[in-house]
Amino acid sequence: MLLSKTRFLTLLLALGLAGGLGCTPMGGGGDNGGGDNGGDNGGDNGGDNGGDNGGNDGGGGDMNSNGGDNGGNVDNSMLFVVNNAGPSVTFYTGAESLNGEIVPDGKLNAGAATSLFQPRSIVVTESGRLIVSRQNGGIVGYNDSTTLDDNTTASLVVEGNNTGLESPIAMAYDAVNDRLFVGNVMAQDGILVFDDVSANEFDMDVPPNRMFGPPDRAPFDPTLFTVDSLFIAPNGDLFVSEGMGDITVNRNRILVFTNPGAASGETPFAQRLNSNDWEKHEDIFVDDEDNLYIVDATDTIKIVPNVSTIVDETVTPTTLTVNIALTDLQGIVVTKNGTGLVADRENSAIYSYDDIATKSGTLGPDRTLDGTDTQLRAPRQLWLVEEDDQN
Repeated sequence: MLLSKTRFLTLLLALGLAGGLGCTPMGGGGDNGGGDNGGDNGGDNGGDNGGDNGGNDGGGGDMNSNGGDNGGNVDNSMLFVVNNAGPSVTFYTGAESLNGEIVPDGKLNAGAATSLFQPRSIVVTESGRLIVSRQNGGIVGYNDSTTLDDNTTASLVVEGNNTGLESPIAMAYDAVNDRLFVGNVMAQDGILVFDDVSANEFDMDVPPNRMFGPPDRAPFDPTLFTVDSLFIAPNGDLFVSEGMGDITVNRNRILVFTNPGAASGETPFAQRLNSNDWEKHEDIFVDDEDNLYIVDATDTIKIVPNVSTIVDETVTPTTLTVNIALTDLQGIVVTKNGTGLVADRENSAIYSYDDIATKSGTLGPDRTLDGTDTQLRAPRQLWLVEEDDQN
């Protein structure tokens, strides 16, 4: 089953696009944005402690240049990163083996030439289209996520009064149906649903196909709907992290909607999770083994196993603390092999934990991507692309 933050490269490989990985700098953005009420620090340009790792891969033309031989299989996965300072989007091949100062395979800087401003959340579609939400309004897209540079003109810019994209900070992608779910700061219209986002018609002032939300939040209730993060689980359920109706609250709940593609208007949720052990959520992820991962304002990683079996509970998650001082954890993804990658905005680094679902307590990472040559600048959101065939 496909994950909302894990897009497979089968189609890219068939089209012969994968050979271009690492050849061309990706132009990109970072998160300048302001006023993120959804449990986020808004458009923060700062905290760049020089993350730039230079090294193992000088941006060469081979998709396998970063290594990553897992039992004889080359790691062709790609990690896309929104950098808050700069701002920019960078990507790296061999996600599971990233360690030290590795030069990105591509970089896309924000600016008028790329139409990228205040980038916040990212997805890569089945067709290889990179879609980036702009916290200052709208969505921008590039048809080939592997061949971008600072002169790349956006393939699409979705913006205007009809789009409802006032300040999109969270996105989830359903690869099976080519469907995008979007959450705004103070989501007064609920969650926005756009169908067929790889089609040419997904452009300009296109309205969402549907909008929906829970009965106890706006627009169906006076209480605000504060979406912080969205994720499509392997079984197709939509996980929504939201600030419990208060833009100042420091604790989130998670709502789960089954069959979210058909949701419209006031929609009851199928599951609800609360916890006294977590605070404001920065990102969420659900892996193939039914583990829920949360990065929150405590700068720790919370892990909830067997999440699909929970209906309405206050849970006690396992906590994993990164054994590094002064972290600011922001984004998380987990590979099919169970390697967790976590973005640290404070130290401009990406930490990797093998078999992350089994980890707890205070532990140092198994690998760290950091240093000047990496061009990481206060990394925030992550997106993982993996091949369908990983044996």
